[in-house]
Amino acid sequence: MDISERRLRQACRAYCLAPELITPSPQQNGFIERFLRRLKEERIWQSRFGSFEEAKQGIHKWMRW
Repeated sequence: MDISERRLRQACRAYCLAPELITPSPQQNGFIERFLRRLKEERIWQSRFGSFEEAKQGIHKWMRW
């Protein structure tokens, strides 16, 4: 189990959520598909990040807004 899987499992337990495997498609995962579209339109495509770290900070700031 890698660190991201471990963190996901911990977060699910902390929020009493049951992870569920679904077919990766907009029909099955509309909420996250819409979120990613908004993220790209409102932050990623509007910016020219100089580094990966700068992109991470910019996306984090957008998500906190």
